[in-house]
Amino acid sequence: MQNALDASNNERGNPNIIRTNFGKSAIIQKFKQQLLDASAGSQPALLVGTPSSGASFFAQLLAKPKMPVVFLDNSTQLEGAIENILREANGGILVIRLIDMLNSIQQSGLLALVRESGRMNVRLIAAAVNPPEKLKTDRGYNKALLNSFSNHVITMPSLTQYIEDIPYIVDIITRQLTEQTDMVGRRLSPQAVNLLTQHDYENDFMELLSLVRSALMYASGDKVDAATMQVIIEQFSLNSSLKGVRSEIFSMSMREARMCFEREYLRRIMHATRGNIQQAAEIAGIERTYLYRKLKQHKEV
Repeated sequence: MQNALDASNNERGNPNIIRTNFGKSAIIQKFKQQLLDASAGSQPALLVGTPSSGASFFAQLLAKPKMPVVFLDNSTQLEGAIENILREANGGILVIRLIDMLNSIQQSGLLALVRESGRMNVRLIAAAVNPPEKLKTDRGYNKALLNSFSNHVITMPSLTQYIEDIPYIVDIITRQLTEQTDMVGRRLSPQAVNLLTQHDYENDFMELLSLVRSALMYASGDKVDAATMQVIIEQFSLNSSLKGVRSEIFSMSMREARMCFEREYLRRIMHATRGNIQQAAEIAGIERTYLYRKLKQHKEV
């Protein structure tokens, strides 16, 4: 039988981060207090917000020191024996995402998990797009299941509601990521953080998380400077813009599609590196001479 939980999804919690400064805005202060209240107990908790508002990240902050955090990504597993799920999450936190989409059988399975979780010392954290009252009225959700999460319903604000708090949130993300990996000691410079406060986010908190993670991973030293952060942001923008290119290429011949992709790709990396051939070649993973020929071919030089 396939394991109910992917071991690669295991994380370690760090609840001390919740006690640090989240920011100054009223909405982030309320969010922090809800997390603090939930971290003090062991009852099931429900994180409510968009799929990109960071439920997976913030769920980890509710764990006690060295407590494992595991994620149940396949909701059909709730239709089978729950004993295996509880055994693999023994002594830790079990996170179930997007419970809005659970059918009645899966809801019954989740309710069984809630009722049996104490026996295996497992704490359940669920994430939903809709608040409990909407799940009940619009989706006919299992009332007993919703009641089991009623002690801790945490509303995750959209990143656009706390832009001014991004420097504090970046520090929280950095601490969580570096303490889980071999990137201990790495930090973003104030100038790099400033670039993140000016960025136009399309994918809410998860976009900020991705940018910070990439910057920490590819930093050449302990501190991520503004130049590195700018390249990371431009690469992210490139990936986003190429999604639009992908939707258009199916109306082209293969040769036209390849040329279209190359042209847009080259334009973006040259903009990101401010025309630095050596740096652009490193990003593209090709020799400088080959990059130069491609630029001439596409008339980008």
